[in-house]
Order: sequence, then C-alpha cells, then structure tokens
Amino acid sequence: MFQHHGIKGNLVFLLAVLVLAAGCTAHRAGTFKEDLSAKPAIKFAVGYVENKTGETFEVDVPEMYKEALQTALSKEGLLAEVNSGETVKLVTKIVEYKKGSAAKRWLMPGWGSTVFAVQVKLKEANGGKDLGNVEARRSIGFGGLLTVGAWKDIVKDIANDVVKELREKIGQKSS
Repeated sequence: MFQHHGIKGNLVFLLAVLVLAAGCTAHRAGTFKEDLSAKPAIKFAVGYVENKTGETFEVDVPEMYKEALQTALSKEGLLAEVNSGETVKLVTKIVEYKKGSAAKRWLMPGWGSTVFAVQVKLKEANGGKDLGNVEARRSIGFGGLLTVGAWKDIVKDIANDVVKELREKIGQKSS
C-alpha cells in the first residue's frame, strides 16, 4: 500500500508530530489586583519558597529556584535592595516538580518528562497586602541526550518566565 517514499514521508510526519506534542512546553500567566505599572520604581524581593508537592527531592529545589529568581531579577534590574523604594515580595509555592530522565525521553518521547511549576504571590513588602500572582509551568518531554541536566535548566527557565511576566505587567522595558 505504501511506496518507499511514502513510508519515509509518514515517518518524518510522525516524528514532527511527536516533537510538537512532547517537546518543551511553557505556560505562564499572571493576574494583578493593582496596576503595578503606575509604580515606576518598583522592585521585587524574593520571599519564602515552599515545596507544596508533598515530595522530598534529592537536591534543594526551593533553594535552587530562589537563587535562580534572584539572578533573573538582578539581570533585569528588578531585584530590590534594602530600603529601596517600592518593594513587592514574591512568595512562591512549588506545586509540581519531576526531575525526569534524558535517557527515558530518548527511548520514548514523553516518557521521563521533566516538569516544574510554581505559583507566585505578589505581596506588599511592608503590609503583606496581596497584589496579585504569577503562575508558570514548563515541561520537557523530548530531546534525549540533548536534555541532560534539564532538571536544573528548567528551574532557571521558570524563574526567567516569572520575571518576564512581571516585566510585562509593570510595563518597564528591559534594562
């Protein structure tokens, strides 16, 4: 029924579908109760990071995320320093984390996926008033050996996603 070039074409099509369906996916969203763009000198302080997954990890994922978020904020000029004007505290819940396996992803895309998801509350630093939230989630389900170490990279990627969402919501241009 299939000719030689037809089977090859079908295999290429199937591979393309698998890449699109199981590759690296990202999602981020934010809701804000106040217009933060009206505060021109706003900066962000990294608050408590809590593991809400119910699982224990081999590495300190909350600390890895906290450091990655501080680095991402600093690169964008948004990290609050002590006594620096308008400060918003970012309080994070890690709601999903799976280290995954590059070897499993190589054997079968989607198997051994690396996943990381956070919910970040924006709080007024001095009064604790809730100003909004940002949610971010990424997964890596394809890539095999090219994705070795994805369990570390995904934490940095999520921190960058959160900062990108904050930057868009406050309307400041990247420094």
